[in-house]
Amino acid sequence: MGLCSSSETFDATTNSAQGGLRASSAGGGGGGAAAAAMMGGNHLSSRVELFVSCQGIKNLDNHSKSDCFCIVEEMDHRKQWVEVGRSEIIQNSLNPEWVTRFKYTYKFEESQKIRVKIYDADNDAADTSQLNLAKQDFAGETGTAVVAS
Repeated sequence: MGLCSSSETFDATTNSAQGGLRASSAGGGGGGAAAAAMMGGNHLSSRVELFVSCQGIKNLDNHSKSDCFCIVEEMDHRKQWVEVGRSEIIQNSLNPEWVTRFKYTYKFEESQKIRVKIYDADNDAADTSQLNLAKQDFAGETGTAVVAS
């Protein structure tokens, strides 16, 4: 899973934005803490975009390859998983690379938990938000990733 920062950092208390484009890798170190200190506190956040791709998904269809879509979830303050967004369906692929960009708020100096779930769509829906997950084949999920600075 790749991670790329968008072009704004903002202060949630004043709603003011600081411009600039920065790239970040998923294995980054303590840059978030340094950025928060430079910007004046730990109440800062940055909008990032998550890009998702998979390789070697188990085929769950009989006469073709799986029609995969993914869901990104984050754990909220109540310790419940909340959906961030859903991707489009990639037809007949066990190595999907989704075009959907999941917009996510990265909060400096806070641990955030996210996970990605993969499903095989079993009906021809054009919009995955209309799909009932209980009626789709579950193909797997990532372990819980902790996003922390």
